[in-house]
Amino acid sequence: MSWRIDIESAAGVVLGDGPITNATSWSSTARMDRGGVFAFSLLASDPKADLVATGNVARCYALIGGAWQEIGAGVIDHIERSVQADGSVEVAASGGDLVASLANRSMQNWAYGVGGTVPTLADVLADITTDKFGYDAPDWTFVPDPSPPTDGFYGRFSFETTLAALRMIAERSQTHFYYSGRNEITFASTFPASGVRAIRPLGDLGASTCAITDLRQIEDSFDVCSILYAFGGGNGDARLTLLPSTRVAPYPYYKTSTTLTYGVVSYLRYLGGAHPTYGTREIAVQWKDIYPLSSTDADVEAAANALFDQALHYMEQHTEPQQFYSLSLAGCSQVLRPMQAIRVAWRDVAAGLEIDEDLYILETTIECGADGPQTVGLLVSTVDRYPDTDASAVATRLASGTIYQAHPQVDHNGYVISYTKSLDDAETAYFRFRFDEEVLRLIRCTFDFQLLPLESTVKSVAGTAQTTAAGGSSTPTSSSGGSSTPTTSSGGATTSSSGGSSTPTTSSGGSSTPTTSSGSGHTHEINLADSTSGSAVFFAGPGSPPTGDFRTSGGGKVNTSSTGSGHTHTVTVPAHTHTVTIGNHTHTIGDHTHTVTIGNHTHTIGDHTHTVSVPAHTHTVTIGTHTHDYTPTITANYGIFRDSAGNTFGLTDLEYSVDGATWYAFTVGVNGFTTLGDGWYRVDLTALLQDSTSYRPLASNNALQVRRKSTGAIKKATIDAQMNIRTQIQSLALS
Repeated sequence: MSWRIDIESAAGVVLGDGPITNATSWSSTARMDRGGVFAFSLLASDPKADLVATGNVARCYALIGGAWQEIGAGVIDHIERSVQADGSVEVAASGGDLVASLANRSMQNWAYGVGGTVPTLADVLADITTDKFGYDAPDWTFVPDPSPPTDGFYGRFSFETTLAALRMIAERSQTHFYYSGRNEITFASTFPASGVRAIRPLGDLGASTCAITDLRQIEDSFDVCSILYAFGGGNGDARLTLLPSTRVAPYPYYKTSTTLTYGVVSYLRYLGGAHPTYGTREIAVQWKDIYPLSSTDADVEAAANALFDQALHYMEQHTEPQQFYSLSLAGCSQVLRPMQAIRVAWRDVAAGLEIDEDLYILETTIECGADGPQTVGLLVSTVDRYPDTDASAVATRLASGTIYQAHPQVDHNGYVISYTKSLDDAETAYFRFRFDEEVLRLIRCTFDFQLLPLESTVKSVAGTAQTTAAGGSSTPTSSSGGSSTPTTSSGGATTSSSGGSSTPTTSSGGSSTPTTSSGSGHTHEINLADSTSGSAVFFAGPGSPPTGDFRTSGGGKVNTSSTGSGHTHTVTVPAHTHTVTIGNHTHTIGDHTHTVTIGNHTHTIGDHTHTVSVPAHTHTVTIGTHTHDYTPTITANYGIFRDSAGNTFGLTDLEYSVDGATWYAFTVGVNGFTTLGDGWYRVDLTALLQDSTSYRPLASNNALQVRRKSTGAIKKATIDAQMNIRTQIQSLALS
């Protein structure tokens, strides 16, 4: 026999003393990206029949090209025993194949790509191959596509089945997977040719040709679209959109955006616009398992890029109507598998059906009987996806509900912050607020406020200390009365000055006082000889001119010399006063005499006294500008102080800013400024706080500043306000 069945335990241990070689039939269906089914039967009298038990694994091998090749394998879940017409008992076993058994394993709670560093397809598959399915199960091998269209996986598993996780990984990388050998799954993005041609039989079949014994066509145009609104995780209009994505759509697709009631949404559009047959077809698709793993810019962008890749692949599959064919084959001894391509040729003019193209194999059904293994059925398509049926739609909704329960979803959040701030001509009022890690998108932020008179909890302040004037002054002293006071006798004295003064002495009256004789009598000789120096003189006196060389005219020169005997001089001192200025100092005068030298002689002034006359006067003391330090005693009178309305700022006196660099007036038309009534106003800060591309907050920490304009009045105010904030938040924010 060219085929056999091995029975193994759940741990992969072959049971019995050999394989089942007398089975009456084997049938298995393998599917792309999905679990398959299998069934086989044998007589109850077969000595290996007791190995057929639920929970065991059945593997079918066929001898192909001189080597044993695994045809299919699965876990026995269902067993039936039936009595045949000849009285024999047949045992029929069936179940899901090994790919389907991965639905019984959990991926637990693993995240990939947190922080924006997205691992490759190979990285993720290598991580899954470690024994995360349970200690009693044999490990699997997952072979990655060497060049996937999108080489990366961003997402989080929350106890999905391993099969669901593999499908998620394939969707993110735009690949598919199939069962390729013993506990092995291969990921690929291409469909290599099988070398088989399936045709409508009109004669003998050639080599590598099989006959189509039955054909059923399904044409699917329900989901044809020219505009795709793609959404990730979230509820209502709080869902993740393509807006933060940095991807660029390839021709003939492009990404654009539109403004809706709740905000801006980005979408994909087919470049051709309306379909020539179906017109403009808009469709919205949501992938709830695509959402930011944390609320950082990198994660929001990575999630939006993952959503873009998914949406683009979906649109490529749904731009045109697709055809699906279910084929029954005969004479196909080659074992075909999913993710191969087969040439299908069928022409029926009467039925209006004509096919001659390479189609993708989505499912294969293989049977083993007396003639060995045969491929007896195929599901083929013009596109690498399954047809959209009612059953698939129900399955999708059920899966979506499961994902919704398992994965955190994006939702709306709104709150109000209240403030009361004081403001004057020198101080700026700050209204601080922040957006924390869970914020994915800032939808709206408005500032409502009213200007009120300044209020304080101190009504008045009383003090018991006061400073004197700080500007300085000139203060006259009382009169001294004046007096004439003789000094002590000539023996000398030390006199201390008190502040200094200018004091005139009394008048001396003037007198002519002969000095005492200074030496013996003498004469003066006047030489009037011719000379070039001196002063020219003429003799004009009575009597005869002196003897000697002297001329009565002509101008002689006069030179004198001191000679002769003793004589006296008369000194005349006119009436006068003396002014004496005494600074801040002291004078010490010891015993002394005064010597006056006049020419070649001396005058000696002996011991004597001076009389000083001080008239009636005052003293002026000047104190410069200064301050005094003191410790006051202050008493506060507590209560409510409310300033006057006339001393309160108006709107035209003030301006505001959120970045401290650009300042705006409270003017209609500027940042949505409007009057709310009852003294309340509103300004819309959304555009100042929001990234214009991703609509995320520009900063975590923020402060609205309100200050007096440089041209505003010098007044005060109390600002009563509230910040109204509406955001989209992620219910789980990883840090």
